[in-house]
Amino acid sequence: MQNGLIQNDQINASSYNRTGYESWRARLYGDRAWWMALGDTERWLQVDFRSRVPRVVTGIQTQGLWGGWVTSYTVSYSNDSLDWSMYGGGQILTGNTNGRNDTVQHDFTPPLVTRYLRVNVRAWHDQIARLRMELLGCDGIDNCTPEPCANGATCYDELDTYTCACAPGFTGDKCTIGEGLSAGAIVGTVLGILCFLLMVGILLVYCFKKRLRPSARIQAEVSREDGTDEQANDGNHRNGGKTPSDHGDDLETATN
Repeated sequence: MQNGLIQNDQINASSYNRTGYESWRARLYGDRAWWMALGDTERWLQVDFRSRVPRVVTGIQTQGLWGGWVTSYTVSYSNDSLDWSMYGGGQILTGNTNGRNDTVQHDFTPPLVTRYLRVNVRAWHDQIARLRMELLGCDGIDNCTPEPCANGATCYDELDTYTCACAPGFTGDKCTIGEGLSAGAIVGTVLGILCFLLMVGILLVYCFKKRLRPSARIQAEVSREDGTDEQANDGNHRNGGKTPSDHGDDLETATN
């Protein structure tokens, strides 16, 4: 706890007296301490090792602070924070006798294998219960935080190490080595090919329809030619069906 490996949010309490004396200040040799609220009926300070496997705790050290200290307490432990066991069947441990940096240590025999540990305050000095403490025998580190395993692997925390259970298609200590295309990669590849073929099909249909449809320029020329023919036919009809060359022949005959 003193070295900061156990984070502030891993240390909780049933209460605290005032700002500046919260549960996370209960670190050995700190300039503040946890100060329990006077009307607290539960009276506990709890550490969550936040480990995926239980930690081995071999002992505890305590200190008071200034005019307040805990004179006796018990220790309980749990792996789920619901079912608790008492160390030594509820053995009462002696606390401190002053608020200086004098340390009182108790070794756990046998060691406690646990995720959660609670100090249950039983008695204190002059209505001021202040506590600083250290837990021995554990590093307080969750070796799976931050997540070391890659590609959807499951991390299993162990003492001072971890193990990665790789997802299908991956291998290696951290599951970073691919064994071939994963199912997701195969599905993605197939969908990509289908989308490409669909786009090609749409483009071919568009080009085919465009070739069958006459262009606007050709339609205009056809319409213009049709109009010219109709005008010529109308003129011939008005001239008795004669063409301009026929009129020339008539004129030549009249002259002769």
